[in-house]
Amino acid sequence: AVLAKNFLQVVAAAYAIEYGSQAERSVVAAARYTEIKQYIEMNLRNPELGPTPIAKALGVSRRYVRLLFAAQNDSVTAYIRRRRLEECAWELGQPLWQGRSITSTASDWGFRSMAHFARAFKGHYGSTPTEFRRAKLTSAAN
Repeated sequence: AVLAKNFLQVVAAAYAIEYGSQAERSVVAAARYTEIKQYIEMNLRNPELGPTPIAKALGVSRRYVRLLFAAQNDSVTAYIRRRRLEECAWELGQPLWQGRSITSTASDWGFRSMAHFARAFKGHYGSTPTEFRRAKLTSAAN
């Protein structure tokens, strides 16, 4: 990881020399955005995960974290919610996990409120978690 980081810094510096400081900022911003997304992936199950803990852990401002996501037409909280929903949906669709409660799945992926989870899930997938699970497991059995 250290070698890769150093290599990318050399490439970014060479690019910046060739194309100016604007490119350097964009390379640094892209690297930071990737670093933040990696941090989110490693901490996705933590219900406390949000812009403030991310910024604190990575030594940047909360505003900077939000700006990086805004540049991608996204928000930090929307990205975290979407990733958690994707992980929940994957788990709900697995026959191996069919005996596990939906509440446990939601809780394990950082959702504190089952009502919030159910609304967010239906808004994202167009069906309740129960309906989604039933449809996925029925199609997997056929």
